[in-house]
Amino acid sequence: MGTDIEMFAEKRDGFGWKPCFPLRRNKFGNPCMTEVYRNDRNYALFRILANVGRLTNQGIGPVFPPRGLPDDLSPELATLADFIADYDSHNYSWLLLRELLEFPWYEEKHGGRILADHCNYFESRTIPLLQRYGDPDDVRIVFWFWS
Repeated sequence: MGTDIEMFAEKRDGFGWKPCFPLRRNKFGNPCMTEVYRNDRNYALFRILANVGRLTNQGIGPVFPPRGLPDDLSPELATLADFIADYDSHNYSWLLLRELLEFPWYEEKHGGRILADHCNYFESRTIPLLQRYGDPDDVRIVFWFWS
């Protein structure tokens, strides 16, 4: 058994935060959304985003400690978060795109490699995808983990 992440993107407009991808229902009628990041269990990334994972003593620090869900979470994502609250989810958090862009992906080293190498998919695909949705202060990821 390991740890998995669910990550969603929101953008802010003049009326508040909205999901970048719409809420839908799966074949069982449960609320779900398209995740902005879906990849393997990347404990280096989990550690950077929210201090979660197996690299606790290997020099990788979080961007910020887990913050919980934002107070101004979009209604659509709040519906999903309410649904999963009864399951084994933990370490809810969020980060602005600006914070992700300012993180030293190419400066910090771990195991002789730069962090971008450990988090290649996220750094090279997810962050550029997020940049399409607006100003770095108006786009964020909201995420939590399952164990």
